[in-house]
Amino acid sequence: MTPLQLIATDLDGTFLGADHVPSELNVQAVRLAHERGVHVVFATGRPVRWLQVLDPLSDVHPDVLVSNGAVVYDVAQHEVEQAFPLPREDSLAVMADVAAVIPGATFAVEYTDGWGRLLSYPPRGDFVEADVIVASPNELLTARVPVKLLILHREISTDRLAELATPVVNDRLQVTFSETSGYGLLELSAPG
Repeated sequence: MTPLQLIATDLDGTFLGADHVPSELNVQAVRLAHERGVHVVFATGRPVRWLQVLDPLSDVHPDVLVSNGAVVYDVAQHEVEQAFPLPREDSLAVMADVAAVIPGATFAVEYTDGWGRLLSYPPRGDFVEADVIVASPNELLTARVPVKLLILHREISTDRLAELATPVVNDRLQVTFSETSGYGLLELSAPG
């Protein structure tokens, strides 16, 4: 029997409970795996600023892929090891093209440290207090290191927004979504 070498898990709805924190049992399981030489990787759509929930495991040194893989984060050092920023020109073109095809679509950008939004993008609750930039599309993409573009529409579902936006985005950015609620929300990262 080959010994287990790797555990990879999502955070929300998997490693974290409904209260958005890891259970003591999950923390113990990761610690036991680490003691036995099993490598632990967390993969999440969460931004860096929402990773304080992993602080109890900082001594285990798990790898954390954040923002749908756009950021590699070091929990022990509380720092970004690597980021794959959005391509500025393609992101601006996607924003313009989507806005032209889908009236009512609005945009926000996740950074390695905070987030920014167009004035039309609604402020939202956050797990932690965050520095929020309200700016034009160009300013959003140059203010900090942008790693995820968010497209929101208040009147259509995520599935419908994906149907409409994906052909417009084409291969310029990678379209994903991790939340389905009463409104449409897409998350876009750099290709690859």
